[in-house]
Amino acid sequence: MGRTLVSLIAVAPVVLLASAPAAAQEYSMSDLLADRAALASIVQHPYKSMCDGTGPGMHCYAKVRTDEQGFIQKFAAPQGYGRTEIAAAYKLPATGGAGKWVALVDAYHYANAESDLAAYRSAQGLSACTTANGCFKQVAYDGSTNFGGADPQGECNGWGGEAALDMDMVSSACPDCKIMLVETPDASQGFDQAVNTAVQLGAVAVSNSYGGGEDSSVLQEESAYTHKGVLITASAGDQGTGASYPATSAGVLAVGGTSLQQSASSRGWAESAWSSGGSGCSGVISKPAWQNDTGCKMRVESDVSAVGDPQTGVAVYCGGWQVVGGTSASSPIIAAAFTAMGVSPDPSFPWKNPQAFFDITQGSNGQCSPSYVCNAGTGYDGPTGWGTPNGALLITSGSGSSSGSSSGSSSGSSSGSSSGSSSGSSSGSSSGSSSGSSGGSSGSSGGSSGSGGSSGSGGSSGSGGSSGSGGSSGSGGSSGGIGGHDAGAGSSSGNAASGGDVGWHPDSQPAGCGCTVTDTSGGWGALVVGLGFMAGLGARRRRSSR
Repeated sequence: MGRTLVSLIAVAPVVLLASAPAAAQEYSMSDLLADRAALASIVQHPYKSMCDGTGPGMHCYAKVRTDEQGFIQKFAAPQGYGRTEIAAAYKLPATGGAGKWVALVDAYHYANAESDLAAYRSAQGLSACTTANGCFKQVAYDGSTNFGGADPQGECNGWGGEAALDMDMVSSACPDCKIMLVETPDASQGFDQAVNTAVQLGAVAVSNSYGGGEDSSVLQEESAYTHKGVLITASAGDQGTGASYPATSAGVLAVGGTSLQQSASSRGWAESAWSSGGSGCSGVISKPAWQNDTGCKMRVESDVSAVGDPQTGVAVYCGGWQVVGGTSASSPIIAAAFTAMGVSPDPSFPWKNPQAFFDITQGSNGQCSPSYVCNAGTGYDGPTGWGTPNGALLITSGSGSSSGSSSGSSSGSSSGSSSGSSSGSSSGSSSGSSSGSSGGSSGSSGGSSGSGGSSGSGGSSGSGGSSGSGGSSGSGGSSGGIGGHDAGAGSSSGNAASGGDVGWHPDSQPAGCGCTVTDTSGGWGALVVGLGFMAGLGARRRRSSR
């Protein structure tokens, strides 16, 4: 009887862990607590929309930090995340995408685009990207140089600031990529033609950091946003739950936004769904065959995500340094990162390869039904899609064609999960971890499993291992600003009335983890495991002494 009881106790933790959801194996309690603490430490700042959100046409989704009076803050030096932090957070390669054009579609003419881009790249330690060296191209929506006028809001208070954000994020996510800026005459016309022009001029990726409402007329624009073999990305929106076009286009990779903060977790970074990031079910666009969630009968957004919260914003140069966010940052980051790593341009790729992304399981952007459309959780969800890029797995999973060393921290864990067919939440998962000291990375990636989701490889094959370039550098302890970057006061400029929605926007702090953790706050999981281990060890010693 004694041996039987001891054996049962020894087996109990195995039974307990085996019966728990797969997500319990993906995220350690220490990582969970570290990420919660990191996200709770995000400092709140006032911000506003970069572009006027009233009137007809498309609206850019950039959000810019302001002072308490609503004037755009200008800084003497870069504040917010730059190349180093973005590469470290998403394990992006140091090289890749050389000679490839990433196009950006924006409204109005940005006269100082090339000089502002030069200032950004110089400060970030990146090579020059100019018209003279063939790296930069600026054209009108019809491919000519017959540009329209400047944004009436002012070049850096409106669409010019959006274009600066787009160019700077391509520079950070793919320093070797060429940059093509395609401009429409204003915010009410020419966007579909601009996308077609970008493709005709050789762009392999086109980022669209804007959007508008849906009606049946958008069906006529579907062909412009669907180009086989070309990656078309679009921002999911910055007003919480609600469909935005062209993000709901069936030919587009819809990009949501996250809050990103350095963490003491094994990955080194914590992420949650940004509370104002976009997501939703289309009321017009039919569901693509590659989307396997069942709660949304039409096309659902987002597909993937990247940093978008202006409270954890990025450094942008537009006549001076600004801190900017919005899914306007997320879209060009994804377009450039995928190009740098040679990821398949097909929008179905993340749905077929969820294991290659960091699964974001915390945060919400509103209230909705079904719940996963507006609440982050294990596996697929609307605000963050299948998650944010894990370059170490995107390169080595057979999806990339470029090789290069991994920039930033080389220690971290990665996980992805495939969605179940009933609700889009998790029914299976894959996990892998990578760890290593400075100078290299090692680890393994797990396979993908799920009871209803799709799995398997998609996209082009390629070579390239990942080797760390050392520990991540950049933001350190908190200093009252984004990622510990804010140091010193900045001046304010701009029209306080432009852009609208001036306010503090206190994004809600994470209410909890969407994943399942065996060790609850009461500590029973760890207690049972510990008791079982000790009991089993004791039984083994007694047997060996006889």
